[in-house]
Amino acid sequence: DYIYLVEMDGVRIAHFGDFGQTALTEAQLAALGRVDVLITQLDNPYSSVDATNHLAYDLIDQLCPRLVIPTHMLTDSTADVALALERWPALYSPNRQVRIRSDQLPGRTTLLFLGTRGAGLGPYLELPVSPY
Repeated sequence: DYIYLVEMDGVRIAHFGDFGQTALTEAQLAALGRVDVLITQLDNPYSSVDATNHLAYDLIDQLCPRLVIPTHMLTDSTADVALALERWPALYSPNRQVRIRSDQLPGRTTLLFLGTRGAGLGPYLELPVSPY
């Protein structure tokens, strides 16, 4: 699997895809540098990532991104989301597209759930609506 790093208008975005590593190496951390937005999975059986092994949560803690956009959200992943909410605040947007500016990023790691799945989780978990 690849880690993609994109920088646009001063915002550094890392996309982890089906990342199943237990931890980032020092070389990976150095290559990534500061990550503002992390797009990654919280729950994905293909890469053995879920709430029981905390793989995604540990990687997020290693990077300390300001915003995390979860992917691979399964319909029964409420346990994964609940665990994540014990660690970080979260927002949701019913939109599938958001506009993120560097000066609008939160000061600490915050989750952002998007689209249909985000809209479904938001009311259920009483998440505030995203300003993005």
